[in-house]
Amino acid sequence: MPFHIHILNGDALQERFPKSLKGKQLVCRECLVEGPVNAIDLKTFYTTRKKYLNAQYGHLVKRDYTKDIQAIFNLMTRLPKNAEINFWFEDDLFCQVNLWFCITLVAEHNPESKLFLVRPPMFTPFGFGDLNTEELEQCFQNRVRIEPESFINLWYSYQKKDFSKLREIAHGLKDNYSFILEAAEAYIASLPSETSIGRPKERLLEIMTRLKTKNFRKIYQEFCKSEAIYGFSDLYIKNLYEELLRNKS
Repeated sequence: MPFHIHILNGDALQERFPKSLKGKQLVCRECLVEGPVNAIDLKTFYTTRKKYLNAQYGHLVKRDYTKDIQAIFNLMTRLPKNAEINFWFEDDLFCQVNLWFCITLVAEHNPESKLFLVRPPMFTPFGFGDLNTEELEQCFQNRVRIEPESFINLWYSYQKKDFSKLREIAHGLKDNYSFILEAAEAYIASLPSETSIGRPKERLLEIMTRLKTKNFRKIYQEFCKSEAIYGFSDLYIKNLYEELLRNKS
């Protein structure tokens, strides 16, 4: 019987993870959808990420990057060669970017490993969070074997901001993983250009105008309904929201 590794997309899933599913659980706590991600090696990458997250959220989120985040990634580079590695990630951009990185980390250090993707039965704003124990068990039963090459290329294209390559790879995967193309397009649309401040900020402005409110909680709830593809945290959206208010004043 194979030994299972379960790489989970957050602590909330670990708290509800079915006891019937045996194996070691590793929780990805990064948010690689924001901040700098390019670096010449992993050591520099972790240093850069730690500095960014501490500056952005250190006063709000009491986590030690080295112990709570980097240490888990280090474990991913030392997994048993005979293990079946299950990536429990949802379809939104936030989860997808973390997934691409985790697959790259695992596959490049353990190229002979068997990799599987575990997803919710359909894309919803709640993802795994809306499922009970039996439904989570069914997600595992429906897992699919994945080959890492395309996911590795997605990560490196994202890391280098090579948008044309990212879109090209996502298009090549659309028959089996249509959600990747949607996430990639949402990412490209999120970036400022000569004609746009980026889709998330534009949507926030539209919501503020339509609802005639500056109440962040109401705005955030509406954003999550219409832009669930992003999967952004409330902290990140609040930063965007406050930037908009500063620019309007």
